[in-house]
Amino acid sequence: MYSVLKEPKETQIILNKLYVLFIMFSLFSTDYRPPFNHIKA
Repeated sequence: MYSVLKEPKETQIILNKLYVLFIMFSLFSTDYRPPFNHIKA
């Protein structure tokens, strides 16, 4: 985990990409119900 502390910017970029993919998947998936489903109208 020391590499994560050495490269916080790259780690943040990876986390942001994973988060975006997760949002897209949750929006386009009909079988999956995200924990923050109440945010959508």
